[in-house]
Amino acid sequence: MGISYETITPQTAALNNLSRDNGLLVTNVESGSPADKAGLVANSIITKFDGAEINSDTSLANLLLDHQVGDSVKLSIVRPGSTSEEEVTIVLGPRPTS
Repeated sequence: MGISYETITPQTAALNNLSRDNGLLVTNVESGSPADKAGLVANSIITKFDGAEINSDTSLANLLLDHQVGDSVKLSIVRPGSTSEEEVTIVLGPRPTS
């Protein structure tokens, strides 16, 4: 996907003044990556991956294992400064080798 992220906990949410206390906080989006092409930006919150809630029990890595390069997946996200969710579609690319 081309992102760096951290799992949101209630403590992370409080420290970063986030509107949600679960999901993934996007800390970086690689230029030209599938996430960048889909319009994700740093400080967005990913709440769902193809309909599956993202929480401390659901790992993004595990969800990605069920998909192949070229698959389209829907992400529910909350953009920085917003409280409402929107859906974006990402076409998965190959994992970086380094």
